[in-house]
Order: sequence, then structure tokens, then C-alpha cells
Amino acid sequence: MKNEKIVHVHFITTHRNYYFGSVTAIFKKYDRQTIGYSESYLRHILTEDGNHYLTKNVLIVRSRLINISAKRAIFIEHASRTYGSLTS
Repeated sequence: MKNEKIVHVHFITTHRNYYFGSVTAIFKKYDRQTIGYSESYLRHILTEDGNHYLTKNVLIVRSRLINISAKRAIFIEHASRTYGSLTS
């Protein structure tokens, strides 16, 4: 299993969600006024998984994206077709 850091940005007023690979990537799309604080401040706040930042406009959470290997995904797909849903 492969874990990758993600930064989830949820805009409260528009109910839109975006997912980034880093805090720096957020600031490639949005400016400081939109987010509410600077890139360096957010990097300081979001140092560990589960850390979050909340304002009246945005919720930002650092987390992990959990991937499975391609071989395992193929096995699960094959088994699901053969034996029915594996998630029930």
C-alpha cells in the first residue's frame, strides 16, 4: 500500500473541494487573500497528518491518500466479478 500526502481544501461558502499534493500547490491556484494566510504560515500549521486550518471561508486539512498496488486492484476487480461485491 502506498500513502501520499494530500492537502484537502474545502471552500465553505461554495461547498467546493480541491485536493493538492502540497501547500505550495494551493498557492499556484489561489492567492493569500482567498486562503486567508500566507503559504509559509500554512506550511507551519499543516506539519502533520490531521492538522487543519479553519476560517469562515475555508477549511484546509492535511491527510493521506491511500493507494493499493495495481496488482491488488486487478485482483479485487477480478474477485468482485467472480464472487460478487467484496465490500458488503
